[in-house]
Amino acid sequence: MDGRQSLFTLPPHRPVTRLFPILAILLLFIAGCNEQDVGPETLPIGADNITALETIATLSGHEDAVRSVRFAPDSQTLASGSFDGNVRLWAVPAGTLEHDLVIAGDNAAVRSVAFSPDGQYVAAGSFDHNTRLWAAASGNLEAEFAGQPAAVNSVAFAQDGEVLAAAANDGSIWLWPVNDQSIPPRVLQDHLDDVTGIAFAPDGLTMASVSRDYTILLWPIVDLEPQSDVFGTHGRWISDVAFSPDGLKLATSGGDETARIWDVATGNVDFSLEGHEGTVHAVAFSPDGSLLASAGADGRVNIWDTATGERLHTLTAESGGVLSVAFSPDSHFLATAGTDATVLLWGVRNN
Repeated sequence: MDGRQSLFTLPPHRPVTRLFPILAILLLFIAGCNEQDVGPETLPIGADNITALETIATLSGHEDAVRSVRFAPDSQTLASGSFDGNVRLWAVPAGTLEHDLVIAGDNAAVRSVAFSPDGQYVAAGSFDHNTRLWAAASGNLEAEFAGQPAAVNSVAFAQDGEVLAAAANDGSIWLWPVNDQSIPPRVLQDHLDDVTGIAFAPDGLTMASVSRDYTILLWPIVDLEPQSDVFGTHGRWISDVAFSPDGLKLATSGGDETARIWDVATGNVDFSLEGHEGTVHAVAFSPDGSLLASAGADGRVNIWDTATGERLHTLTAESGGVLSVAFSPDSHFLATAGTDATVLLWGVRNN
């Protein structure tokens, strides 16, 4: 050594051990900064804190009404489908855009989006009669299911992820094989008008469908040639359907300004939920099944206790009507979307 010091040379009078506390403080400071970058910490949404719901993020960028929102199974991504022909994938809770999946051409309005049960794919049904499948991680288009004679209103994956159901304006539901597109789809057609919503039961054995013909049909999809049963009706057209997480309850919404909770075993209505002024466009159960969210043309989202039918809270979510609502699988977030082209992410901050 020539006696000169570099940036990597310690002065001879300062023991190395004296730097350890300083390094520890620096590392803790850096870690704290990184935690703040993740976004606000939130609590699981429940009946005990539902009135503390507030907007966590506003997701802007769509140029027309947002018709459908769904969370990925890991709750870290939110998909939104819009009448502008785009499907957007957003990081949760930051609200940053991960992918913008564009459907080119006329009549590209997206009516419904869904994640596969393993989160690998995101599907979208659109007004151009097609259903598309993208890889959620890369945003690459993996498949395009064409051939339906009418606009696709609703899409849903079967519980095993091997079938993608697409419901259309001609009263039909097409069951597309996801992994082998050489197999022709099964076509179910018992509705007399547009099929507006579909949902698979958690056990994978039954599919529910609702329509503008005022009916709710249940399908035993494990049968090679399933025959539907009329489960129930509304006073006007029915807009959406959802199974509770345990499969024991069914929720529907419609043009009669109500949402309803049904007992699947008996077919009886447990509760007819009144509180919207106008069509109720969408319903969603919380992951534990204790809450039901209903989204209305009146710009409100009502949160209901599924055990009592009591309305616990009302959110004024959009400047226009609310068209879609979804809980995140981890219970920490609620997403709403509507005619004002924005998506709102709601949560309860852990103050």
